[in-house]
Amino acid sequence: MKRNHTFDMLGLIISLILSDHFAASVTSLSSACNLPVPQMRKYISIIFGNSILFSHLSPTPESDDQDDDPLKTAEIFLHKIAAGNADHETIYLIDMDDFTGGYHLLPITSVEAGCLNNIYPNLIQNQRTGLFEMKDTIDSIPKIILEKQDRVQEAISQKRKIEFSYKSPQFDLSKIICSPVSVIQNLTSHILYIKDSETNHYRIDRIKSNIKILPAHSDLDQYTPSPLQKYFWGTEYKVHENPVHVKLRISAETSNIIEKIRNDTALRRQTCKLYYDGNDYYYEDDILGMPDFRRWLRSYGSSITVLEPQSLINEVIDSARKTLSYYENLNTITEQAKGSG
Repeated sequence: MKRNHTFDMLGLIISLILSDHFAASVTSLSSACNLPVPQMRKYISIIFGNSILFSHLSPTPESDDQDDDPLKTAEIFLHKIAAGNADHETIYLIDMDDFTGGYHLLPITSVEAGCLNNIYPNLIQNQRTGLFEMKDTIDSIPKIILEKQDRVQEAISQKRKIEFSYKSPQFDLSKIICSPVSVIQNLTSHILYIKDSETNHYRIDRIKSNIKILPAHSDLDQYTPSPLQKYFWGTEYKVHENPVHVKLRISAETSNIIEKIRNDTALRRQTCKLYYDGNDYYYEDDILGMPDFRRWLRSYGSSITVLEPQSLINEVIDSARKTLSYYENLNTITEQAKGSG
């Protein structure tokens, strides 16, 4: 097999695993890539031989913050795949916002992405290459999503239940009837969620029908929000510890970033403060939901420095070291290739 074809095949497999429109398993990937099942198992073993990609491998579509050892879970799952005991199980790469925040598989600008699209039109067709594209601005929320949000807000104001068809991360389509209490926006991905009276969260972009407002009264009057609700960053966690105080330093030379942070945190006025002191801006807040906060933080790169807490500083340092070691390894391989040539 030619080397370039091997790389193309590996890239295609990764893209299919990442796709929102493809349920990736050994058997489905084998069929899509026109490869025998045993060979597909070998390709997947090669892909997840990369320690960075391996750390995002999961047999479930959502990360479990209660899982003490996600790497052990990934190791067991990969062993099952290699042994042929998980040919029909869906393969997931999770927490990819975190991945692109520290490790860019394809760090290209929007201009470069446009050039690639023109030269290699099949390269990014039906694949989530936007995941690897570095963007200066967040995409605007589609009109259809905003219309569904307005429909939910209408039901909340009328204290009515709603009904809709919902496509889960496992690609199952089900009918949902719930009592909406609020619409929440993820500050990192800008995805909108419906929160209901039972503290379930539904992504509005996964609603595959019109939202029907029912005659039945909702449970809004019986709903009591958590007294800690103001501290949650992102979706509400049913199991959590106490709020964590964070302090960030932001370069005063980046006025556009200051304005973006103001917009991102507009609904956190009860808990946060953004102020100017000397040569820099500072942001302080009390956070519940550190995984979501860390993803938001990484989206700003080197423009923000963490001052508190020490545990978060340590995580940032560890992430930077992993990134550095990854590129040092690539540089070593490149130098060795030059030497052998």
